[in-house]
Amino acid sequence: MQLRTIVVRYQGFLSAQTQPSPTPNAAGQPSKMAQVIFESAEFAAVAKEAVDGFTLKKGWQMSVAYI
Repeated sequence: MQLRTIVVRYQGFLSAQTQPSPTPNAAGQPSKMAQVIFESAEFAAVAKEAVDGFTLKKGWQMSVAYI
C-alpha cells in the first residue's frame, strides 16, 4: 500500500503489486519485490528516476530496475 501511495502520483500509473522476493536481502532476511505498470515507457522512466533510492522507512531503501 505504501508503494502505491508513492507511485500513484506519477502520470500514466496503472497498477502496483507486491510479492515476496525469491531471494533474501543482504542481511539474509525475507524481502519483497514489486511490479509497477505505467501506460508507457516514458511515464515509467519519469517515475523510476524519481523513486529509485527512495527511503520507505529507516533502513528500507527502494531499488528500481526495468524488467
